[in-house]
Amino acid sequence: MPSGLGAGAIASPSRCSVRPGRTRATSVVRCSISLYANFERAYTSAPRDSARAGNHSAPLCRALRPITRRRNRVRAGRRLVCLAITKEWHMNQSLSRLALVTAVLISASFTGTAFAQAASAVITKSFSPAVVALNGTSIATITVTNPNVALPLTNVQFSDTMPAGIDLITQTGGTCSTLATGGGMFTINPGTEFFSSTSSVLAGGQSCTITVSVRGAALGVHLNTTSQVTSTNAPPGAAASATLTVQAVHGPTLSAWMLMALAAALAVAAAIKLRG
Repeated sequence: MPSGLGAGAIASPSRCSVRPGRTRATSVVRCSISLYANFERAYTSAPRDSARAGNHSAPLCRALRPITRRRNRVRAGRRLVCLAITKEWHMNQSLSRLALVTAVLISASFTGTAFAQAASAVITKSFSPAVVALNGTSIATITVTNPNVALPLTNVQFSDTMPAGIDLITQTGGTCSTLATGGGMFTINPGTEFFSSTSSVLAGGQSCTITVSVRGAALGVHLNTTSQVTSTNAPPGAAASATLTVQAVHGPTLSAWMLMALAAALAVAAAIKLRG
């Protein structure tokens, strides 16, 4: 675009002067693109009925009047844009229209994608081991992942409260809320069986973890569900769940053959004792 033609401007006749019989292809291309690259203000500010050949109240038509002998009309949606045509311009109509359509398509593309919302963070949870004896310990691991490849998530938060039957002991490790995620905050309160994590920045495709130790305090299968995972620039992500099974401690069992062998051994021991 020639210098001096800002956004919303109308190409001045002096910058696009065309003399029949002396037009060069490069001048035609440069002039036509200049006119069409700034068509928006021209045809939106003009009354629809006035944008027609022979009526020069439309700004674009008025700008084109000194440089053309004939005019045609091109429909753009429901609006009319005056198109300057000289004998030398016939071969360049397709290029001019292509420049106009391309500008519209690029604008529509940016409008549709500039404000695309980021995908939610994903949270998962597991216990290892998943089955423990009464008062046995297990490690709970919570993993948070940013599924957006090129978009970081900020202020990524989640919390977790242990259900009845599982006692929270302490944090054992993890990368959430650390320098790996731009800092943040981690809090844990074993007395209330609660902990929470806030990570300042989770980069695109990055995952972070929190690990805590727990104790199986009551027999049964205990379901533990986290909160949703939230962030500043994405919708909340679904909560995660995992189960910890706490079993009773059983003594060793003997097979029938082992019981028979034990009985025989006891009988021999008793006989030896009687002889003595």
